[in-house]
Amino acid sequence: TLRLKQGEAVPVASHSQSSGAARAREMAGEATIAARSQASEFDVELFCGWFCPFAQRAWIALEECGVPYKYVECEMYEGSASTKRPLPLEEKRRRNADWIAVSPRGLVPALRHGAAGVFESLVCVEYVDEVWGASRTLLPGGPADRAKVRAWTSYVSDKICPHYYKSLMAQVEAERSAALAALLEAFTAIDAAMAPLEGGPFFLGATFSAFDVVLWPHYQRCTTVLAERRQFQIPPSLTRLHAWADATRVRPSIAATIVDKDRLVANYAGYADGTATSDAAKQYTSDVTRAAAAPGK
Repeated sequence: TLRLKQGEAVPVASHSQSSGAARAREMAGEATIAARSQASEFDVELFCGWFCPFAQRAWIALEECGVPYKYVECEMYEGSASTKRPLPLEEKRRRNADWIAVSPRGLVPALRHGAAGVFESLVCVEYVDEVWGASRTLLPGGPADRAKVRAWTSYVSDKICPHYYKSLMAQVEAERSAALAALLEAFTAIDAAMAPLEGGPFFLGATFSAFDVVLWPHYQRCTTVLAERRQFQIPPSLTRLHAWADATRVRPSIAATIVDKDRLVANYAGYADGTATSDAAKQYTSDVTRAAAAPGK
């Protein structure tokens, strides 16, 4: 078993390695979980769910800022995570009281840093940056760039996340098609908002930022889960977005959190067949129902 010392990163297979290196990169997240779960002497704990895109944001931020941490996988659902039928809060507390102590709603991600508890994905990302981002900040120094990162991070929450879940969960073809079209429109807007490629591949160009951290988990699921279950594709014409993805997926902090694609696709079965009852499922099912009931629908 791989055990980590203070400040040590999980090794990720490089492009030059052969003999299954590509497959190893696709499953580097599992290796990170195995290694980080063994940590015991660290002052930081990440309460996480391997499948959760919101939890992946905090996970990436810790890896990017080089924070020594222990990974704690949280049981949130009845049976396996793919059921998307949430456990009652008291049952979660019974199984892991330390998690609920820092995440009172019983959601991931959550961080324990000494006596401090932090929850909500964007808050966790900002907390990691404020505490450990001195040498590798996720929020750029200039006010204009910081404003751009915050504005477009909000755009991901408003336009990418909802339409991803609606595309998966809508059982009526017209509603699903509308959600997929809205999702593509949102990615098109992001493509246009990115800095020119000649300045660097990331959203701001050469600078990797909180926006890249926030977008990647849902981009990854749109191009794996949604591609498999709803045949969603990002067109080749969005060349800037594709260049961003090519650079982002191999950044060590991102690569270390990428879990097996087939496992991820299988995990979202409950959303795709309409049986999920998680908080996200309830929220976006309500949105779809309201849209279907609107005048003219």
